[in-house]
Amino acid sequence: MKLIKLIKDLVLEGKLSDYGNNNTPAALNKEKELGNKKVDPKASLEDLDLNTFEKLFRINFLGTVYSVKHSLPHLIKTSGTIIGISSLNGFIATPTRTAYVSSKHAMQGFFDSLRLELKRKNVHVMVASPGYVHSNFRKNTLKSDGKKEGASSRDNAKMMSPETVADRVFDGYTSKKRDLIFTLRGKLAHLIKNWFPKIADYLAYKEILNERESLLKNY
Repeated sequence: MKLIKLIKDLVLEGKLSDYGNNNTPAALNKEKELGNKKVDPKASLEDLDLNTFEKLFRINFLGTVYSVKHSLPHLIKTSGTIIGISSLNGFIATPTRTAYVSSKHAMQGFFDSLRLELKRKNVHVMVASPGYVHSNFRKNTLKSDGKKEGASSRDNAKMMSPETVADRVFDGYTSKKRDLIFTLRGKLAHLIKNWFPKIADYLAYKEILNERESLLKNY
C-alpha cells in the first residue's frame, strides 16, 4: 500500500522533484522502482478510456522521465549508469496495445536522445528490452475500462524468469551495453522492423490475432 501511495503522490501528481532531491542510494533505488512501474491496457483505441491511456503514459513514460531528471545531478557527479527497463514494444508495434506501445516508443526515444546529451558526461545509458517475463505483470493488464483482466493464456514455461532478466541486465551493465535485446526472436524482430516493415506489421498482427483472448477476432 505504501508503494501505491508513493506512485500516486510522486508520479501521477508530478511531485518527484521533492523526493528526488534526496540523493541517497536508497532514494535512487526507489526512484528506479518508480520508473520501471508498468501498466498495460489491452483494448482497441476506439474502446479505450482516455483516462486509462493517460494514467499508463504518466506511469510508464513520465515516471521514468521524472526519476531520471531528478537523479541526474547525482549520476553525473558519480559517472553513474542509467538503465531503462523497456520492452520489445519499444521498437515493435502490436495492435490493441496502442497506449503501452506508444509509451514504450516514447521511453526508447527519451533514452536514445538522453544518451547523446550525456555523451561527454561519462554517464552510461542502457535500454533493456526483454520479451515475455513470467511475473504478475500480465495479471495486471487492464481492460478498456481500466479494470484488471486477470490471468493470461500464454505459456509461462516459455517465458523468462525475473531472475534471468536480472542476471542479463547486470551482465549488460557490466559490459556497458547500449541496447540489450534478450532473445534471438527479439533481435530478428528488430532487424525485420527496420528493413522489412510491412512483414513486421504482418507478423505482429498475426501473433496478436492468434492469442486465445485476442480482441482482434471480433474487431
